This record gives sequence, C-alpha cells and structure tokens, in this order.
Amino acid sequence: MKKIDLHIHTLATDRDSNFTFSMERLKGYVQKAKLDAIAITNHNTFDAAQFREIQGSLPIVVFPGIEIDLDDGHLLLIGDGSNVADFESRCDQVRPSQVGDRITVRRLKAIYGNLQNYLLIPHYDKDPAIRGQTLADLSPHVTAGEVDSPKKFIRAIKDETKLTPVLFSDVRASDDLERLPTRQTFLDCGELTLKAIAACLGDKRKVSLSADEGNSLFQVLDNGQTISSGLNVLLGDRSTGKTYTLDKMSEVCGQVKYIRQFSLVQKDEEAYERAFKDDIQRRRSVFVDNYLSLFKLNFRRFQTGQVARCR
Repeated sequence: MKKIDLHIHTLATDRDSNFTFSMERLKGYVQKAKLDAIAITNHNTFDAAQFREIQGSLPIVVFPGIEIDLDDGHLLLIGDGSNVADFESRCDQVRPSQVGDRITVRRLKAIYGNLQNYLLIPHYDKDPAIRGQTLADLSPHVTAGEVDSPKKFIRAIKDETKLTPVLFSDVRASDDLERLPTRQTFLDCGELTLKAIAACLGDKRKVSLSADEGNSLFQVLDNGQTISSGLNVLLGDRSTGKTYTLDKMSEVCGQVKYIRQFSLVQKDEEAYERAFKDDIQRRRSVFVDNYLSLFKLNFRRFQTGQVARCR
C-alpha cells in the first residue's frame, strides 16, 4: 500500500491567508506521516523553481500540480513531471487577471490540451465543490473526487453512483505548522507513476483510509492514534489521558457534537440562583391564583356594588 497526499500548498496567494513556506516543516510532515508521494498544488499558480527545490529535497515522488478556480469550484490538476517547464508555461495562463476570476472547462482544455495527460481531481464533497454541468463536462477525464472527512469518504466508497473518494490534507506547509495533518489516502499501487495512480483511482477496491484495515480504521491524531469508522469506546483508569485524547480529537475533527466531561451536571451559580428565584415566583403566582381567586372576585364585586356592604 502506498500513502499519498496530492493537495499541498507551498505558496501564499490571494486565495490563502498569508504564510511563509518552510521546507523543514514539509520534510517533517512527509517523514512523520510516512508518505510515499505528494503533489504541490498552489492556487492558480505553479512555481517551477520552488518545485525543483522541493523535489530535490525529498526522498519520495513529488508531482507538479495546481489548484484551479474552475467555474464555481476548485480542481486539482496534476502532471507527471516529465516537462516541468512546459507545465509552468501552461499554468501561467491560469493566473487570474483580478481577484475572483475563474476559468471555464473550455478554457481549461485550450490551456492544457489533452486532459488525459493529467490527473484531474475536483472538489467533490468538499467546498467549493464542482457540480452540475461543469462536473459532467469533466467526467471523461475524472475518476476521483476530493472529500473533506473520513465520514464522507466512507459514504462515497460505498455508493456505486459516486466517484472514488480521496482524502488529502490541503495543508499550508508553513513555518508555524504545529499539528501535522492526518488526512491522506492509501492506494494498492505498485510503481508510483501518474498513470498507475490514475488506474488505481478507477477501482474503489484499491483505495482506502488505512494500510491494513481498509476503511474500518482511520488515523485521527498526528501521534498515530486511529479510531474506528463505527462505534468507539475509550477505556482507561483515572488520569490516563481519556479527556485529553477526546479534546484533541474534537480539535482535529471539527464540526462534531462534543459533550465535555461534567458539562451536563455543572451549573453556573448565578444562573442557578436566578432559576431558583423564578421558580419561587412562579409557585407563588400559582398559589395566589388557586387560593385567593375567590377573595379577589368578591372584592371586585364589592367595589362595583354587586355584593351588599355589611354595616
């Protein structure tokens, strides 16, 4: 099994928050994640000089790529690296003349020619996704779509009507990168050429979230911690790190419902006191209504002369 991440940013563009690229951080990520291949995919640009530096600094396969603003979504376009200068000249035509510019599929074909020479991976179940007619126009050249979570990966891998899913880091290899990403994809692939990768992506049986456990386990923390795609139960004695582990998982995963320890039984004292006083007032009002209503009614009748006054 080969572990790949074909969505890595090394240049800050107008589509990114500003960051400074760090070769050391990128090396650390590749080494710790035990990656076999990566692709450099900056927004609407490709820097051949930087690519060659990265390629010469890493002991793994590095593909040239670009992330293109295509119609209403994003598309990863990855080359085989056989002619980096030609790839750069084509990518230079993608650069928008102003912020917000996007190109069409027709323009994409005009720039890159035969799209079968590249690996095309659209944002699929990931914002901003390529959908509708744009995806249909790309379909002859697309075998895989990028998703943004293991849950979406598993859902797509089981659905015969969906593209083969891939999960990549979309990381900015910056000098302040602390938590290493855990989103990568495994391929049952021999030689890591672009054609071999494309062939594997055409067969869902050769794509998975883990090397040995298929899609039943996936890595969740950068220390190697994996969890099940089904039900997980975390066991351990007191002070063994259960809460710490759950907190870290919540930070990494995002968009999860996380009920923190004791949050269901701990109350804010002021809020509790207000609630207590409100309850007392409510009970008092009920008592008045139930037991003093007759006296109130007779008093109103007395005031209006409906009840004889006692002398």
